[in-house]
Amino acid sequence: MPHLPDENFNPRWLALRIDEKVLKMKKSKKTFQKIKDSPASSGLVTVDGPFTQAGGGATTLSGTLNVDGEVIIGSGEYLSWGTSGATAIEGSTVSDKMRFYTDSTLALTLDASQDATFAGTVTAADLLTVNGDGHLFLGADGETPKIDMMYVDSPNGIGWDTRIFTGRTDDLPNAQSFPTSTIAGGFGTQYQANSDGAFFGIIPYATGHYRPVINWGDDAADTPFSFQFNGTNIVNISYAGTVSAPIFSGDHQGTINTATTGFTQTAGDDSTKIATTAYADAAAAAVPIGNYLPLAAGSGYPLTGRLDLTSAAGTGSTSTSTSTITSTSTSTSTNFSTITSTGATGGTPTRDFPTLGTHTRVALLGIPLTP
Repeated sequence: MPHLPDENFNPRWLALRIDEKVLKMKKSKKTFQKIKDSPASSGLVTVDGPFTQAGGGATTLSGTLNVDGEVIIGSGEYLSWGTSGATAIEGSTVSDKMRFYTDSTLALTLDASQDATFAGTVTAADLLTVNGDGHLFLGADGETPKIDMMYVDSPNGIGWDTRIFTGRTDDLPNAQSFPTSTIAGGFGTQYQANSDGAFFGIIPYATGHYRPVINWGDDAADTPFSFQFNGTNIVNISYAGTVSAPIFSGDHQGTINTATTGFTQTAGDDSTKIATTAYADAAAAAVPIGNYLPLAAGSGYPLTGRLDLTSAAGTGSTSTSTSTITSTSTSTSTNFSTITSTGATGGTPTRDFPTLGTHTRVALLGIPLTP
């Protein structure tokens, strides 16, 4: 601090050099009252101890003010730069808030709960970290929050950018165009790179109702969509809907394609497995075999005497029926052989088998003889 003349030294006075003047203030209890202005030189102002401006006037300092202690500003007052309230900080002990203003507009509010509310965009030039049990909450009723992460800003346009977007489908980087052409009104996350992309989310099918959807690709070359395990494709889905997988487990409903092939079972396989045409042809060619019984018509293949048919009547027992075969014919080429059975059940059921021509075999597979 510049040296003051000796006449300015008085334990009851405080002398300050401000704007080429010496401001003399007289001590009165805990405050100083201005008593005289004197010419002085400009320089550094140092206040060592409590200082209160009395009289309601403004004190202008053109130099540097060093304060080694506390500065107290009245509640609701501004600490401003240039113009009052334009670029400023306002503090209030009534609302327990601090407000930061730029260009006379509120930019940031800190409240008593230590919550920070930003009025504009928050940009992190480096890492943004939320520590501990922190939470990141975006949006409110009527708002449209979004997260948009840019990796490559393509010179070809937004659709070619490499980026990850989460939010409303109305706000997708390239709207409802490529790389996924997802409809508006939905919510989800889109991944895109060099005009290719995939969207995972929900889209509306009626007012207030949504369905989950996976939407990918912008051309037929963006296929297949794959499910992988340890980096290996397990299930592939083409853009046309063709599903390719090594194993299908479950019930099939609908018509099997005519080009579908299957495993041919061993001859005589008595199970509920599906029989291929090869199995059926082999079984027919092998007659008589197993449960197949050849029957022939015509004088060259007479069947005389009785025909005994045995079928299971219960666990550990059998029943035998004696059947008589008679033949009827008409003026047409269709003949019928009728089996009339009487046996353990006491009934006389009949079964007619059409014989086309005079030299046809009829195979009986477990045809019941009881009504």
